[in-house]
Amino acid sequence: MNEEELITRLETELKATPNQTARQLARTIGAPKTVLNPLLYRIEKFVQDGSKRPLWRLKESPESN
Repeated sequence: MNEEELITRLETELKATPNQTARQLARTIGAPKTVLNPLLYRIEKFVQDGSKRPLWRLKESPESN
């Protein structure tokens, strides 16, 4: 899976089930957590709750408010 495909899979998974850990996402998507973590932190559309084991979700767009 290339980076673009991983990002699309992350978006799809987080739309369906927000507030997941990187470990949960890795299991669901079938990619190593070490590959997903840099994407989650780098791509601005993904936000976390700041806890010790961050829960990830999609950043809310202004249109959705």
